[in-house]
Amino acid sequence: MEDVLGQLKAGIRRFQTEVYPEQAETYRKAASEPQRPRALIVACADSRIDVESITQSGPGDIFVTRNIGNLVPAYGEMLGGVSAVIEYAVSALKVKHIVVCGHTDCGAMKALMHPEAIENMATVKSWMKNAHAALSVANSLAEKDERPSDMMKRLTRRYGVPAPRFSSVLLDACQRHAWPGNLRELENFAKRFLAHGDEDAALHDLHSRPDYGLASKGGNGNGIGHAKPGVLPSNMHTSEEKSSLKLLVRNAKGETERGAIAQALEETHWNRKAAARLLNISYRALLYKIQEYQMAPPAESARLLAVNGLRQVK
Repeated sequence: MEDVLGQLKAGIRRFQTEVYPEQAETYRKAASEPQRPRALIVACADSRIDVESITQSGPGDIFVTRNIGNLVPAYGEMLGGVSAVIEYAVSALKVKHIVVCGHTDCGAMKALMHPEAIENMATVKSWMKNAHAALSVANSLAEKDERPSDMMKRLTRRYGVPAPRFSSVLLDACQRHAWPGNLRELENFAKRFLAHGDEDAALHDLHSRPDYGLASKGGNGNGIGHAKPGVLPSNMHTSEEKSSLKLLVRNAKGETERGAIAQALEETHWNRKAAARLLNISYRALLYKIQEYQMAPPAESARLLAVNGLRQVK
């Protein structure tokens, strides 16, 4: 305990004697003028995340809130620090950009995948419910450890369109890409390729991204280089292809949303109010979605199928 407090005190003294004198004008300005941050950043409470260093920001540059898992509860569903910070940042500080900063090896995300790890932490367990809806969406987007080629086969079966060939060059490029963030980016890429079937365009899409190559730095180990990205003509997408892509995205959004709702209803045994809380949406909105997707409890669905069968026989 004494060693920890001693280190903190020593750090404060170093700041006062070494850091502050070199940036005295910056700190005086920050203390005497109203703050005008450029952005709000929602970061994880993980002690390894240094938001100011990552963004190279100084005093007054960014407005920051931190919590376990960098979660943002649905507005109005849970009154607390995150909602208050966002409301203040937008209404009082007029911040125009809000950034959610995730990170590698997040304990909260591990707990989301393995809830038994926080079984004895009642408050943490309750807080992690704010991520259940996102987990439901992620589970509905792809199967565990699904490869891009496998995802393409699944999408072609779902939408009933012929699958464009996934060459070894394109597959290698997909494996080299880091796919930061979530599975949705990978699925959207697969849908775009499914819609226009242009490998040069797909390669150009991957090569032009700043995070390309992060998944396997230094090549693939077999001496095979990357194909040069094709040049995209300005009229590459016809109106028919654009319509096809929009239809794919719209259908995928509906299926993803329906899947997340179905999973929440199943987990709560069709307790609609509990499912609405799990999904972080209003009870009224959930009822509307249930009606829109023509969903019904298992017993009622069986009854409706029986009635429809009798009608067809007659």
